[in-house]
Amino acid sequence: MINSSSETSYRPVFFPGSHPRLWEKMHRFLEDMRRQLDQHGQDLRVAALALAGGYGRGEGGVYMDEDGDALLYNDVEFYLFTHGAASERLLRWVQNVEHAGRTGFGVPVEIKVLPVDWLFKAEPSMFLYDLVVGHRIVYGPADFLREEALRPLHDSNRIPLHEATRLLFNRGSGLLFSAAKLSVIDSEWDAGFIERNHAKVKLALGDAVLVVNGLYDSSCRERNRRLTPRLLQKPPCWSEVQRLHAAGVGFKLHPRHEHSLPQHFRQTQGDLVRLWSEVFLWLESLRLGVRFADLSAYAQYPGRLLPEFSAARNFSLRVRDTIRHRERLPYPFDHPRAVLQRALAAFLQPNDGTVDLAAGQKVLGVSEDASFETYRRWWGRYN
Repeated sequence: MINSSSETSYRPVFFPGSHPRLWEKMHRFLEDMRRQLDQHGQDLRVAALALAGGYGRGEGGVYMDEDGDALLYNDVEFYLFTHGAASERLLRWVQNVEHAGRTGFGVPVEIKVLPVDWLFKAEPSMFLYDLVVGHRIVYGPADFLREEALRPLHDSNRIPLHEATRLLFNRGSGLLFSAAKLSVIDSEWDAGFIERNHAKVKLALGDAVLVVNGLYDSSCRERNRRLTPRLLQKPPCWSEVQRLHAAGVGFKLHPRHEHSLPQHFRQTQGDLVRLWSEVFLWLESLRLGVRFADLSAYAQYPGRLLPEFSAARNFSLRVRDTIRHRERLPYPFDHPRAVLQRALAAFLQPNDGTVDLAAGQKVLGVSEDASFETYRRWWGRYN
């Protein structure tokens, strides 16, 4: 393990398979970060730096290019924890490292800076569970994310159902953005973007089912092993969810771009929207205790879609957004993400992989022409 106190002969795993040149490049990058923080981390009030995401769990994707060279495929994610607020000097260091990593690896490198106090007060979530269970400490105490005070975050059974909703909301948004490219609402064609998002949906459908059953795991391979007929709660399209999850794991570990033309994706897009709709409505019916006949009924539901968040807090978010962004979403007493969930359901309600701009426009309260970009803008704030 890479840490701040000593070198070790243990060879960390960042991705499946043997790719010595890529491994060495990744290892050197982390070692350089560690050496810099060994020198300056205490002055910068850095408590720890952790490599997270797929590469932190040893399940990062490796893409083989046309010349047979192994390349990183996914974003490289770090979490840097500080004692108190981050200084301008530290933030400049973060920006420099991110730029160097992006230049060297050809994929985004992101270092998210969080105060230690926030971590120890945080409620259980999928993101925190993945972080504390599957990571690699680059700098700081080797057991930093395994302290006793963080034990509740290590229990996947504590992940609330609205976290599964959030996962499917984000993956459904990926389907919406893919549909926009296929229908030229978004004129920038990107086949790799569509394949990545289709693969993420395939994983998320099964992962959401595991959250419902209290059996989520940080390893995608372990999650796939847990998708068995013995699960107590399963959606109607269960066999398809199982099959697609295995395909999603395959793409995550060994990503490849097999198609380049829109016609290759349209059938898959429609099939995935249909399955996403079934699993999403199944989950939301369980979570809210309300049966939703279809996505249109969900979009028009008169109650609050995220009652887990207080109405007062939601209203304060609206006030903040109005001041900060000079625009606001409707449904002021529900969480902003709930409004986007309604809009997503409205956009995708044809259930065939196309986008209904008029239906989305009615939810968001903007013109039809502006509805998609409005959604994308707000999704960037609340995904």
